[in-house]
Amino acid sequence: MTTRVRLTKQQPTSSPKAQGFSLIELMIVVAVMGILVVIAVPNYQRYTQDARRADAQAVMLNYVARLERNLSINSSYLVGGVAPALPANPEGYTLSFPAATPVTATTFVLSAAPVAGGPQATDRCGTMTISNTGARTADEANCWR
Repeated sequence: MTTRVRLTKQQPTSSPKAQGFSLIELMIVVAVMGILVVIAVPNYQRYTQDARRADAQAVMLNYVARLERNLSINSSYLVGGVAPALPANPEGYTLSFPAATPVTATTFVLSAAPVAGGPQATDRCGTMTISNTGARTADEANCWR
């Protein structure tokens, strides 16, 4: 007894729609990605500005500690009649002693001003200062943490 096998052309099991993405689906994905980018980029920029500001504050606080050591050892913030050299400027800021409040043997005010056109130029805190009394100021509240 012989068995006959009948060969037929098999139809694809998937429908034509399941073989790719439609233009509408692709446009929806692009729109969602665009919305995410619009939200994420400003948050990332704010995060990096906050990080640079924290770095500047750390540099300022380390320098103030150095001045306080001078005061405890020499009874003066000055060394040889002048303030110790300022540390290297942190990214986006310029450190200085404001001309209106020069460093004396018993007082100082240290300032960190954003560099015009630099990465911190649009920072909400603007110029930050710290004095010998520990008073900390900035253009906006809650900038010193």
